Amino acid sequence: MFVVNDSAAIVFDDHTADLFSALDALPADQRTAIGRVLTDPNRPNGRIIAVNISLETYESDHAPFYREYIEGYVVDNITGATLNHNGIVYFLYGLLDAYLGLRPVGRVIGQPYQMRLPAFPNRRREPDILVILNEHQDRLSESHIQGAPDICIEVISAESIDRDRDEKFKEYEVGGIPEYWLIDPLQAQAHFYRLGADGRYEAQPMDSDGHYQTPPLPGFSLPVARLWGQRMPNMIEVVEMARQML
Repeated sequence: MFVVNDSAAIVFDDHTADLFSALDALPADQRTAIGRVLTDPNRPNGRIIAVNISLETYESDHAPFYREYIEGYVVDNITGATLNHNGIVYFLYGLLDAYLGLRPVGRVIGQPYQMRLPAFPNRRREPDILVILNEHQDRLSESHIQGAPDICIEVISAESIDRDRDEKFKEYEVGGIPEYWLIDPLQAQAHFYRLGADGRYEAQPMDSDGHYQTPPLPGFSLPVARLWGQRMPNMIEVVEMARQML
């Protein structure tokens, strides 16, 4: 952060001043590269660890480490994971897995698993959770899904707010993902979107009990308030929750 005292003066705080010192210590070519990245209007949000990388290099050197690829940029996708974030991801995955085990209309896939949307051939995303219905299983390979999943779920972390709410929202909408769940433990809010007839996402309501239900998963009911509890349900509780949905 910095403080603007008047129209001409800018006073930087200690952290920002230290960044300048760190930049000065870098070789000239690296300073030039950083300058180009910072001024690129299409720069993705997140912890950028490489630029001007080919898809081939990304696949061999970066994809195995849960990193995303956006038009030549490589972004670290795991830095914001916390105990709370992971607990929510595991609960959602477990509940969907138990439900689909009892009512096998599709399958759930957790991270790391790459998603390739035809609308964005030079991007590779790794969502927290994907749901793929039986009629779309042909899109799956051992390493990635080629095409849209039926439901994509992202759990927001402190460093992924802009990426999940803005970049991925627009990308998943244009890419034709029918349903996007955006879970925000930082604000204790959950947002659910479905593509409308015009190809735009429309916000979906929860029922009067605070549960979210969706047509692709008959009977499935997500108790949203459980996402913000101090303790996530254990495996036995999750299976029982799924049984009650049948």
